[in-house]
Amino acid sequence: MDIGNAKLAFGLSIKLFDDILKGLHSQNVFPQQVEVEEEINIVDKLKATIFLTVDIDQPDFYLEIEDAVEPELRFKISGKVTPKISFAGETSPDLFTIDFEAEVRLGIKLKNRINQAPVIVLDYGGAIFASDPFETKFIDSLFDTDEVKNTLNLLEFDVITPIIEGLGNIYYFGTPANLRPSVDQYPVSLQLQIPGSKTRSAIVLFIGTPGISLNTQHLYTSIVPRYSEFMMHAGSEIVEHMKEKGKSKIEEFIKDFSSVVLSNYILTVENNQVDINAQITETETGAYATIDGYFHFRHVPGMEKMFMDGSKVNIDVELPWWLDVIAFFMPPIEDAIRFAEQEVPDIMQETITDLVNNFMNKLDESIQLEGLDIEGLPVEVYPQEIKLDNNSITANIQILTWPITEELLNASYGTLQDRFIYFELESGRKYFVEDLAKFMYKGLVNIPGYHQVDLKYLRANPDGRETNNLEYRFGR
Repeated sequence: MDIGNAKLAFGLSIKLFDDILKGLHSQNVFPQQVEVEEEINIVDKLKATIFLTVDIDQPDFYLEIEDAVEPELRFKISGKVTPKISFAGETSPDLFTIDFEAEVRLGIKLKNRINQAPVIVLDYGGAIFASDPFETKFIDSLFDTDEVKNTLNLLEFDVITPIIEGLGNIYYFGTPANLRPSVDQYPVSLQLQIPGSKTRSAIVLFIGTPGISLNTQHLYTSIVPRYSEFMMHAGSEIVEHMKEKGKSKIEEFIKDFSSVVLSNYILTVENNQVDINAQITETETGAYATIDGYFHFRHVPGMEKMFMDGSKVNIDVELPWWLDVIAFFMPPIEDAIRFAEQEVPDIMQETITDLVNNFMNKLDESIQLEGLDIEGLPVEVYPQEIKLDNNSITANIQILTWPITEELLNASYGTLQDRFIYFELESGRKYFVEDLAKFMYKGLVNIPGYHQVDLKYLRANPDGRETNNLEYRFGR
């Protein structure tokens, strides 16, 4: 995956912002009704006030590609306007109701903060269309009301801080916290990316290390898959630092033994496994331990961590025949052997999982909607996959906050459990059955023809059709 000279990239689908704005509208946080008033002259020094009650339907937020000079974010609203007039101390009843539609530019930008990482905010860019008889200045006045303006101003997404902190833990792992660069010193750039054949439109942020100038303007096609709302990709340079971190931990352990050295250390990250080839040597006697093989990492949908299998790592200890007899009585040799056999695998697991899981922690907490009353707006963070490949790490995460409706594409039967345990939807979204049942219960996922039962499993609707029967479709 090409991320230019950035150290890591992460993308947020435009759909996520659309879902959140729809959710805010459903909770009347983004207002469902706004009052606008305008003073007009009837004759000299004789004025009347027009009151407009604007009822706003569910909005749409999307990336416009075709009807724009370059891709831009737009916000489409529609609804009804009901006017009444006040004159000479008297106010008329509602006069009539008229439908309206409008489109505005509603961009996404970075808002810098003193001594802090920037946050993602929405930026009103003006109306570009209003249906007759309204003019665009009326739509601008609508977005200038306190109800709308305050909502947009308070909507902040602080997803950058935890990711920069994770990046710093890798790059500056041996540096005291008070000597590390502050989070506001890391260069961050934001870019709109258009959808590809398997990806959805997104905003993508690129993060570098302090002192570099980011070069990512050649990247146009989205890197966020259709089945996720959030994607993070850590490039090969981060993985190289991860390797050095593991090496330094090994060297830290053996530094007390003057004759014990780490004489070889090679790690390769590919195909969800970390290949290792290392050798620890005791120079005075020629004894050495060779570590060779690979750690296999497996991610389970819904989990924030990866599971590691180290059974394919071989530890081979070679001792002169005489040393083999007395090694137990020589603490430096015995410690080096024990370290090679037991602690090196643990250190490698800790180092690798630290890199992966650092970026996952508190992701749901990093979406800040400060000052907004959204108690009824659900936010479910569901890690779909974490992949280790080509000396890089990629995580794709679902963030569910507004109902999705998709057809069921595949289901896997568990013979031990004697039921279906794993489901895949048409977009590629994957769930374990209990997770999917929970999301269906909460109304976040709808699958035509199926319903959840007791938050434990799925069942076809009792409509007499065979085509939605799980066993008929997918077998056992």
